[in-house]
Amino acid sequence: MNCKEVRYDLIKNIAKKTFGWRCTRFKPDKETGSKALTHEEADFDLMWIDSDFSIAKLKGLKPY
Repeated sequence: MNCKEVRYDLIKNIAKKTFGWRCTRFKPDKETGSKALTHEEADFDLMWIDSDFSIAKLKGLKPY
């Protein structure tokens, strides 16, 4: 889940703990240094937006 626009930690916690989803982040993974889940590099299927919506925010979505 792309969490770049998420303002509330509760949303991220529910996504991770309840659904087992991986959430994007601003910085590379602390332990491995992986950038795979950073907002710029992540391949995501779901985007959570807590603000106004624009079509430009959907550029990272895949057609599947």
